[in-house]
Amino acid sequence: MILRTPEKFSLPDAVGFVVKATKALRECYPNLGLKFTPDGKFVGDLGEAIAVEMFGVELKQGRGIDGYLGEIPIQIKTTGRPKGGAAFRPIDEFHPKKTHLIVYFIDWKNAEGELIFNGMEALVRPDCKGGQREVSRQKMLKTDTSGTELKIKEDFRNRYMIP
Repeated sequence: MILRTPEKFSLPDAVGFVVKATKALRECYPNLGLKFTPDGKFVGDLGEAIAVEMFGVELKQGRGIDGYLGEIPIQIKTTGRPKGGAAFRPIDEFHPKKTHLIVYFIDWKNAEGELIFNGMEALVRPDCKGGQREVSRQKMLKTDTSGTELKIKEDFRNRYMIP
């Protein structure tokens, strides 16, 4: 199986301010061992903002989706953990069957992002009957998404993509 290379892109300058602030907080409290890493809602919101700029997604929260691209339901997942994957929760009968999945990794140290997955959610969604499940970065990069990818907007590609 071929391992795809993630598509890298630079992040807005404001992300650099967050990186500097977290570093300054670690320096303020050096003996506590705290990392002050951006996570949770902040990371998810950043991923959604990137998807709006990268693909033109219109944000509209729903059951298991974050927005739409035309009629296509979109789920956006973002992590800042270097070896982290995408966490999935059980879905119900209202979850759209042909949901498109976008997964980003945020490299805080270098203020860069990586597009890890851009394809149909069904290609990687695990069985979550027993609760939340995570799909590894490796699995997403090994999954063939050809023919299901969304096209990156040209202005985003020209402005942010790293060759």
